[in-house]
Amino acid sequence: MCYRLIDENTAHHDVSLMARLLGVSRLGYYAWKKRGPSRRRREDAVLPATSLCPGRW
Repeated sequence: MCYRLIDENTAHHDVSLMARLLGVSRLGYYAWKKRGPSRRRREDAVLPATSLCPGRW
């Protein structure tokens, strides 16, 4: 979550400053950015919303 916040604000603030304020490492942020989405996130992107709550739609 912190890395996403940093990523969304890099145009306005320095990565090093945001990482320090959020208590994460700058190198950790860059490693996160280099990785692709997690397997779970990729799988969730494929699922239609109706499969998450069957019987509710």
